[in-house]
Parts: sequence; C-alpha cells; structure tokens
Amino acid sequence: MKKALSILICLIVIILTFTSCGSENPKRLYYMTSDTIATLDPQLASNKIELMVAEGMFEGLYTSSKGEIVLGAASNVIISDDGLCYTFTLRDDIYWSNGDAVQANDFVFGIQRALNPTTKAPYAYKLYCIKNAQAVHSGELDYNSLGVKALDEKTVEITLEYSYTGIEHVLSLPVAMPCNADFFEKTGGRYGLNVDDIISNGTYYAKLWDENGITLSINKHFREDAVNAGVTVAYKEAEDNVLNLINNGQLDMGEVSGMDTLLGEDAEIGESTSLNTCYAVFINKNADSGIGNSEIAKALNMSLNRDETFSNLPSCFLSANSIIAPDLTVGGQRYGDSITANSSWSYNAEEAKNIYNTAVSKMSGKKLPQTTLIYPNEAGVSDAVKALVQTWQKNLGCYIDIKGVTSDKAINAVASSNYQIAIIPLTAYDGTAGSLITEFGTSGRYKSVSDSGFDEIINENLLSQSQDKLSLIASAEKYLIESGYVIPLFYGNTGVTYSGNIDASSIYSAAGGYLSLKEIIKK
Repeated sequence: MKKALSILICLIVIILTFTSCGSENPKRLYYMTSDTIATLDPQLASNKIELMVAEGMFEGLYTSSKGEIVLGAASNVIISDDGLCYTFTLRDDIYWSNGDAVQANDFVFGIQRALNPTTKAPYAYKLYCIKNAQAVHSGELDYNSLGVKALDEKTVEITLEYSYTGIEHVLSLPVAMPCNADFFEKTGGRYGLNVDDIISNGTYYAKLWDENGITLSINKHFREDAVNAGVTVAYKEAEDNVLNLINNGQLDMGEVSGMDTLLGEDAEIGESTSLNTCYAVFINKNADSGIGNSEIAKALNMSLNRDETFSNLPSCFLSANSIIAPDLTVGGQRYGDSITANSSWSYNAEEAKNIYNTAVSKMSGKKLPQTTLIYPNEAGVSDAVKALVQTWQKNLGCYIDIKGVTSDKAINAVASSNYQIAIIPLTAYDGTAGSLITEFGTSGRYKSVSDSGFDEIINENLLSQSQDKLSLIASAEKYLIESGYVIPLFYGNTGVTYSGNIDASSIYSAAGGYLSLKEIIKK
C-alpha cells in the first residue's frame, strides 16, 4: 500500500487509541483529493482543496452555516441607509490558534493584502465591490485609499463602491479572511508555506502538512465545539480507488469525476455530483508550431461534429456547445437554464478541409509541423481524445500526436503557456460562471487564448451587479469560442462519494462549490 495511505491508517490507530469508544464523541474525518495544496495562506487559496482547507481554518466577518451565510467573527453589523457602509462589531470570544485575540486590524490587513498587487491573490477581484478596491489592486491608488478601516480594536468599517447585497458572500470567502500583521511579518516571507508559519482563527489548525496530504486538528481557542475530532486529507495517487477505500473503511469521503461517478451505486455509499466541468481544447496561439495559426484553429473547429465524434461517450459525459458547464451559477441560478449553446460555429467538413489546406500550403514543408496534444489521462477522456484526433485526421488530413498526463499537469501547462494544443477540464472552484470566465483574462490562468478585447468584456462583468451580468458572461464566453482557440468538447460530472457514516445534510459551503470541513459530520 502506498505511503500516504499507510500514514493515514497509522493515524487512525493512534486516534482510536486515545479516543473513547462512546458514539457521542466526535471522530476524525478522512478525505481523499485529486488536488494538492500549495499554500495555507487563505488570500492565495485557489483550487478547491485549498479553499476547503482555508474555510476550515479561518472565520471571516461572515461565515457558512447549514447552507446559509451568517455573521461569523462579527456579533453585529450596522448597515447605512444607502447600503454603502457596513460597520461590524467583533465578538469578544475570538482568538487566533496561538491564543492572541483577533482584532479589527486583522481583518483590515487581510483585505489589504488580498488587494496588494504584489500578493497576486487569485480571487482579489471578488473584493472589487469595496470602495477603491479595483484601483488599489491595479496599483493606481495606495492601500490607505481602500474602503476598509479599523475604528477601534473591535470595530471594522467597510465602505462599498456601490450598493451590493452580495457583500455577505464576499466577506465569507477565504480571500477576505483576517491576517495578523505582526505574525505575518515574523514569518519573513514564509507565511502559509508550512504549519509553523500560519495561525488560524477558525475551527481547525494545521498540525501536519507534507507530500502525502494535511492533518487538521481542533483549534482549542475557537469558541464553538467542532463536529469532528479533526480532518485528515490524503492526496490521491494513480492506484487509489476511492470507492474501494471507502468500502474497506480506510476513507470516509473522496473526490470522484468522470467514469468514477457511475460507480457509486452501493446502497451504503452516498454520492453528490453535478455537471460542473467542461472538457475543452486549448490552442496556444503563441505556439512556435503552426497549430497557433488562426486559420488552422478555424479548421479544427469546423471539422468537428460532436454528436458523431463522441457518440460512444459514457453516460457521465454530455456533448458541449459551451465552455461554461450547465451547473455553474450566475446569481444563484444555473447557467445552463439560460444559455444552452454559445457558438456560431457549424460543422462543415468540406469548407474546413479547404481552409486547412490553404493554411498548410503557406507553411514551411507544406505541412503542419509535429504537434502534440496533451490531455488528462482519465477513464473515458482518453477514448474521447482518440476519437477526436481520428476525426481531425479523417476530415482534414491533420496528424496530431497525443500524450496523457495528470489533470494538474495539463492545467499547469496551459497556465504557463507551455503547450501546443491541450485538453483540460474547466470548472470554477466557487461554483460560479463568473469566476471561470474571469480566468481567461490577462491575470488569469487561461490568458494564452484571449486578448485585450476579451478583457474589456471581463472588466464590465466584474463591476456589474445588474441583471445584465448573465448576458455579459455569455458575451465573454461567445467571444472566446468564436476566436477559435477554445473548443468545448463535452461536459463531465464531478463531486464526492461518501460512506454511510457521513451526515450529508450539509456538506457544501454556502460560500462556494467546495466542501465545508467544519460542517460535515462523521457519525
């Protein structure tokens, strides 16, 4: 058995040894993820496991509780008549995991850090509703201009750029968590990079973090009792089968995607999945090979008949006409309920072949240089990729090599523009369409396929809180697809599978599409 699970089993034995057998006693939760944790800094949390851990370790002015956003570290809030000024009074019983009192300046410093352009917080734009936030984030204004102040040790005042009822949700996100300035400075640039260089003010603190995963233990300074004795998160490796590990009692919960979502049919195993991922082709327009040619990209689009190419896809996949999966939300509503297709591309193999041949005839050697497509080597996806390149070979005479890698490697290759052509899974870790589409902007992970015209649409989207937000997101998506450099292929289910000893009445955070470690109850 691999090292991570061996350690996990040892932890189980240790905990059972030191915990009484009474059913009223909380138990440790064991979870397996396909992601890894790069930081414990809540301002820098980006993937779903980092967001999940951050929420378990930190508490904001607002917090998630039983599917709702409620006051957290604040005991009271006074809202001005015009809805622009929020004055929070902090609770008296809030402490950091080292025993220091949490004060108003901690919340001010946390938000200032998030909007400091040198921090490079991935979700800083979520705070743009705060007065001068966007100007501070762009470097146009100093952080002292930000609409966040500590009136005294227990009072935080937040002034908004515009009236926004979603501020409660924003202030519950990890990016808005408090940060103790004195502790931060003492870490000397190591904040959040190991368990000794982070303190938390939430349910748990980080006890152990290594290449196998992370162990969270109860923060004794937190005012409320934890529902579990702690949480151990193990990183999933290639040989791991989440369902088998749950059935064997070695795991309580684990992430599933694609084909694995079809396996949770055991009556003793629960499953919560959604159609929240789109697998899409990315064509690097800056690649040295000819694949970045706009006419080649156009031909690849027009030569694809999805219904025919992906006719043998497993039932967990559905043909896609949009890069935003149906179950992602805008203003709390499913994107798929309003937008079902967002492209004017139509299948025309003959015209695609003519466009391709004309483009190739202008290249050195009169052919497309050797090109490699990287993709997530997952069950079901691999077969779809083979069908895709066979379609291009048949309809265009286009030969493309394929290389299977882990999902993380494919995404990182696209993020660093170190690829020619790739297929990656697209989703939003907070469950919103707006977060996903923003990732294509100049400061996002997927900027290799966009341009300044797209950024103009994105900037409107970030600042819009009107009913037109949906149409702005749809316009941005259409702009991307019609550029030819992003080709939606099919949607896939992702989610979690859990054992019968998990109370599934409240497992997701109200703040986003990630699990709430402080609310999941192991019976």
